Amino acid sequence: MKKILLVSYYFYPYNLIGSKRMMYLAKYLMNHEEDVTIVKADNSYYGNNIEQMEEKQYHFNVINVKKKLDFKKQSINEFYWYHTFKKAIEKFIFSHDVKYIYFSGGPFFYFLLGNYFKKKYKIPFVLDFRDPWYDTDFRSKGIKQYLIQYKKRILEKIAVKNADYIINVTDQLTEEYRKRYPLIQKNKFVTIYNGYDDQLLKKLNIYDLSNKKNPEEIHIGIFGKFSYYNKQHGNWLLKYIQKFNKKNQKKIFLHHIGKEEKYLIEKAKDLNIEKYFYVYGCLEYTKGMKILSQMDILILNHRSKSSIGTKIYDYIYLNKPIIAFIEQNSVIGNFLNQFDYAYIVDEEEKLETAFQFILKNNGQLSEHLNKEIYSRKYQMEKLHRILNNL
Repeated sequence: MKKILLVSYYFYPYNLIGSKRMMYLAKYLMNHEEDVTIVKADNSYYGNNIEQMEEKQYHFNVINVKKKLDFKKQSINEFYWYHTFKKAIEKFIFSHDVKYIYFSGGPFFYFLLGNYFKKKYKIPFVLDFRDPWYDTDFRSKGIKQYLIQYKKRILEKIAVKNADYIINVTDQLTEEYRKRYPLIQKNKFVTIYNGYDDQLLKKLNIYDLSNKKNPEEIHIGIFGKFSYYNKQHGNWLLKYIQKFNKKNQKKIFLHHIGKEEKYLIEKAKDLNIEKYFYVYGCLEYTKGMKILSQMDILILNHRSKSSIGTKIYDYIYLNKPIIAFIEQNSVIGNFLNQFDYAYIVDEEEKLETAFQFILKNNGQLSEHLNKEIYSRKYQMEKLHRILNNL
């Protein structure tokens, strides 16, 4: 049987979001009797972000890559990583028949290896842009950032030239890449959402609490970072809760699941609303989702205009109204526009309008939501069909 190589700097036991997409793909391929080997950075580069519980259900064939030297300058480090990964992959190719190589980034330094192995060994390759390689607004960032981002733009152009498939995480990004590289066939650009983790969520007993809630309470939830991305958004939200709770018999309660954010805690104390603010700290995914399932409204923000995080798919699964503190013309903003009860707040005044409409209509995120298409299983099935063409 031919081998499949997955190349991802981040992989199990790395426990942050960077490893999840490739972890799920590896499991899916193995469940479909594919012979998978993962080329990843050695665990020593993951710091304290190591999964404490062993993944006992799967035995991953792993090549841990470790470089002998470390450099202060990032560009030199990436150049050295490039050759270290190249050496590890080529050593494997010498003794195995490889069906295709699947590269996931960022980081992106090894994306350029696809052309090398395709030319030398006739091995097809796929590039999965889990994140954007470069900032498309680089022209307004100053001369230093201009040169850095312009270099990345050139490297991306080289990397994608001979790729068999180019994967992005939203339809908008896929269309942008088709326009950016018009000489590449359109069917080579494919959208694969990150999706929610259906394997974990199907074990979760999500139930309707509408008849058990206190009608005088409105519960809103945040899963993950919030003021960390933008303190102003935290200020807007807490000030609105203070204003609402002073004027109304009903009270808004804010629930934050994730690493404690000092700004939110101190701001809530300053506004004298700490009794309406519940801080849970970091919880296991399923425990966090269980709490979120009891919310009336879910709160979201995102630091990047050109990407979309995995949190949005967890929110879609719960089918709750969303208030998103993001830019209207961002990738995630355009994505949310398809839903009936998703509201974008890019100005403080819009927050009150969003709350008033949601509370008045008491709707779901979308009445006719087909959430299955946003599951990782559905997305992996789609991806597997594409990869079978290689």
